Amino acid sequence: GGGGAGGGGGGRQRWLGLALGGSLCGGAGGVLARLGSGPGFRRVEHGRAFLVTLAGQIGAANRADEIAVVIRTLQLLEENEKTLGQQLVEALASSQKGESRQRILSSAGGKAGEILAQLLSEARAVAVDPGQDVEKRAEAIRSLQLAPLAEIQPLLERMLTLQQPGLVQSATLQTLAAYPDNEVARLIVDHWREMSPALRATAAETLLSRPAWITILLDAVEDNSIGRGDLDPLRIQLLKQNPDKQIAERVAVLFRSESLGRREDVIRQYRGVLEIEGDVGRGKEFFKKVCSACHRLEGVGTVVGADLKAIRNRGMDAVLLNVLDPNREVKPRFLTYFLVTDDGRSLTGMIQTENANSLTLRRPDGTTLDIQRAEIDMLRSSGLSFMPEGLEKQLDLAAMADLLAYLDSIR
Repeated sequence: GGGGAGGGGGGRQRWLGLALGGSLCGGAGGVLARLGSGPGFRRVEHGRAFLVTLAGQIGAANRADEIAVVIRTLQLLEENEKTLGQQLVEALASSQKGESRQRILSSAGGKAGEILAQLLSEARAVAVDPGQDVEKRAEAIRSLQLAPLAEIQPLLERMLTLQQPGLVQSATLQTLAAYPDNEVARLIVDHWREMSPALRATAAETLLSRPAWITILLDAVEDNSIGRGDLDPLRIQLLKQNPDKQIAERVAVLFRSESLGRREDVIRQYRGVLEIEGDVGRGKEFFKKVCSACHRLEGVGTVVGADLKAIRNRGMDAVLLNVLDPNREVKPRFLTYFLVTDDGRSLTGMIQTENANSLTLRRPDGTTLDIQRAEIDMLRSSGLSFMPEGLEKQLDLAAMADLLAYLDSIR
């Protein structure tokens, strides 16, 4: 395990050989035991990153013998390896939920327990410090998922207030989403009116992630704590297709007045914009406001949805149809999926990337979530495009003409 960081590619090849040998005889635990025992491997950046990855895999597999290997490796760390120790403990525990996570943490004891206690103490201090970089505060808040909810709930409530930066509030919602307690949903509803529109989208996704929380959300809509217009039209459409028929029927009644016009009627109403000369500059601003969350043009936006340049090449008539009726022709990779995890969460989004072991879900609020395939109990397509219907509610005839003018100007 010696040799330090020297040796360049030769050193990396030797470590890779050790890793392969370990994987043949002992799985992730065997690899970590071999590589983690060598100070030289722990001294280089890619070595540390590999050990953290292995610890995360071991935590996800939740095998007692392999978890013990991580704990033993922690005992080998030197005083100047505090950061690596925290990363290993966090990776080991973060892929677990509820009682399973608590069992891992309580079994850690000794040095691992000390590392965890120090990590949480530092995370609390950074999370509440307005003098810290906002990104660091958000990262610290996400680390607090390793603590029991009762210990951090008062802090998280403070981080949801209007005075906190949006990134801090968003990280707080991500942390709260990791706990199954109904108290989390009630806390979010209580703070709903203080939230910006963007944060409400993330809050809605959080509330819609567990069946019991959906009921709490619908109760809040019913008593006007949450406005019907606060929920995205796509979300309402998807809720009407919820696998739980009681929820689907309740949503259909609650949002009866929110039904969108027949697509053919809307297209007929907007057909005349093809004859209107729009303003390219204003259209570019509408693109930034309405489309850039999923599409990218001229360096602005995010590449998630279909290639607008390719659609534009088919003519403005085709662009208008795709904007107003996104479900008319949907390629499989742009479909929205329902996903239920083994801990009871219900998630919705587009599968952005996938491999043999995991997939990345792009959610309607613009966030992404990496999910291990072993954690998935159910996955099925909604048959609907990730792009919602109802864009005409944000773009009147003149604005639509401006948007088309901008899209038509792209070469």
